[in-house]
Amino acid sequence: MTQAQAALSTKWHAGLEKILVCKSYTYGTKRLCLGFSTRVQIIKNPVLALTERFPIWLTPPVAALSNVIVPVRHSTETSASRAQNNFTNGGFWHGARTALEQQRLDEHILSTLVVELTRQGVPTTLLAYPRHVLDAEYCADELYFLRARYGVSRSAFVAAHRALSNASLVHSALPLSPTSKPLPPP
Repeated sequence: MTQAQAALSTKWHAGLEKILVCKSYTYGTKRLCLGFSTRVQIIKNPVLALTERFPIWLTPPVAALSNVIVPVRHSTETSASRAQNNFTNGGFWHGARTALEQQRLDEHILSTLVVELTRQGVPTTLLAYPRHVLDAEYCADELYFLRARYGVSRSAFVAAHRALSNASLVHSALPLSPTSKPLPPP
């Protein structure tokens, strides 16, 4: 069994991610604390999308980054979701106090991240949320490069995705249909 196949049999969080906490980073230093290696690392931390955090992972050389995967959804839905949680975990962050402030902040963070990734030449994959959680075939097709790198067939990926994803953990104001196509912005 390959490392990728073993990982596919592990229960994951809602977004199919593992979390890496960066304990050695302190403000004012430019030392990298994210360990790059030939092993696959999936790091889920929205704080890394903030411009002030770029020095800990997106400072040249970025050759160790094989791809950055960014789940995206319309900013009105993201800000509405955060507004429901207000100032608790999953709520407003990075200084936002209203849904509109959060929407503008999220749009700025995403556009700045995509521009910097493009400027640095980092391959970037955008995944439509929640479709990448609900639609195994879509996710398998969008992550073809990762499947090829680790020798995971499309059918094995789809089977593992269906077995491990948990739609009950998805929060969305849009209808949750695995075959739904992207909707136009509200």
